Amino acid sequence: MSSLTPIDTRDNLASFDMWDFVAGVQATNLNTPTSDIDIPNLNSNTPGSDIDIPDLNLNTPVSDIDTPNLFSDAELAKDASVPKLSEDEPEPAVDVDYYMDTVIFKVEDTLYKVAKYHFLRSTDFFAQKFALCMDNDIVYLSDATKDEFRALLRLMYPLSIGLVQIFSTEEWVAILKLSTQWKMLEIRNMAIHHLTLATIPVADRIAFAQKYDVSNWLRSALITLVHRNESISIDEAEKIGLELSLKICRMRDSSRILPDALDNAQLRSITGAEFQKELQLLPPLPAAQRVVRAVQWGALELLRDTYVELVERPDLITDEEVTTLGWETTARISRARERRLKQLSTTPIIDAILADRQLQSQLGEMTSLSPVQRVVMSRNNVAEWLLNSLAETAQQRDFSIEEVNNLGTETVIRLYRVREAMSATCGGTWTRADCRMEVSAGFVTELRMAQVKAKQYRGTGEMKEEDAPGNFAEQIQESEVAPAILPHSTLSIEETPASARGPCPSAKNSHKKKKKTLPPCLNGYRLL
Repeated sequence: MSSLTPIDTRDNLASFDMWDFVAGVQATNLNTPTSDIDIPNLNSNTPGSDIDIPDLNLNTPVSDIDTPNLFSDAELAKDASVPKLSEDEPEPAVDVDYYMDTVIFKVEDTLYKVAKYHFLRSTDFFAQKFALCMDNDIVYLSDATKDEFRALLRLMYPLSIGLVQIFSTEEWVAILKLSTQWKMLEIRNMAIHHLTLATIPVADRIAFAQKYDVSNWLRSALITLVHRNESISIDEAEKIGLELSLKICRMRDSSRILPDALDNAQLRSITGAEFQKELQLLPPLPAAQRVVRAVQWGALELLRDTYVELVERPDLITDEEVTTLGWETTARISRARERRLKQLSTTPIIDAILADRQLQSQLGEMTSLSPVQRVVMSRNNVAEWLLNSLAETAQQRDFSIEEVNNLGTETVIRLYRVREAMSATCGGTWTRADCRMEVSAGFVTELRMAQVKAKQYRGTGEMKEEDAPGNFAEQIQESEVAPAILPHSTLSIEETPASARGPCPSAKNSHKKKKKTLPPCLNGYRLL
């Protein structure tokens, strides 16, 4: 007969172990009647009398007994997952390299749990953050988006072994942004290395160079903008910055030649196309009303231009215009029209107008305004005057600081675009070498400031400016090399010394031959 060992109650049940009881029950044949089980007799006066022993029907099988559950499933699972060393086993050593602490980052609405290793090794920025955090504390990163942070994590913690990591240009830009603001020098150099060979619009490259302090990109991109035939667009100017774009436009204008005699109709047509949106917003104003407004403003050139329009046009003066102008002014304009018709081939229109002493006296009392002043006065008022004033202003080669402030930088850039369209040559007269010299001389302040900012990211492997990056980028652009995807490596053009890259004696020769191959220093990289 199966039985359990009785429990001695003389020690006030101090030695009673419920697990022994449960184990004995579980060891019993489940088909054994409970009448055959020897249940210990507990004295109710002892301290163990509080133990709740279920009432058992002596004919109830053991399998139906509800045994007590002293521990939760979670606690049992926890105890099972923690490896326990026996008392005789010595304390294990911790590997100095591969026993890593982890950290939890929160970026926007997403959590990331990774090893601290690369964040501590690549920058001092996170060492300060980690020092302020307790175990399992979350590190909040408000200066990054989750897409940007994930691109950085893909580079630092690749999920595949033996495969080349492929990143898009947008991902490399995100990596450059985060590595710059967190001063991860090796990762920053790697991003610069890949983006130097990537196909990026020149305006975007200048914007990235300014934003992320990459001085070598700035110089080569400025040379490209000054040398190319295509004018700077307004979208490009907004990316680069209006002030820098204005300097580029001035330099481009210096390399171009305008015809000695400009075709006024062509100039008005090009100007109208460039300022089409602004002109369309202004309601048309009849010539007679423009005469009245010019007199009110006291603007000589505006009144004279309107008189010329009334005398030159083939249509007769209408009754409504007579009412607006008055009988005397209408009569004088009519006589000027007659003189113009009699001597059409020899007499300029303005001479026909000035033959009338009264009109000449009226114009003499007016104030002469510069083209820039007339643009400012007619803007948001009269479309016809604005077009004429802009066309006349476009013939001006340079603008003073006051004129730029009055017109607005964007308007001045548009006027330079009109001048480029009117130039006799299809492009500039400067070679790329000329542009390189002009950029070095004309953008001294911008280039020097960019170099000063870039010095804070110079590591021990950083190259000097004359060694490669800017010149290499120019070689690649001039050779029309396809963009390359480089292997997953920490070496970069900017950080690799010239000795490590090997000699590059034929770079100039490859430039002269215009071969569509990589310079020798880039041999071994895979082109896609």
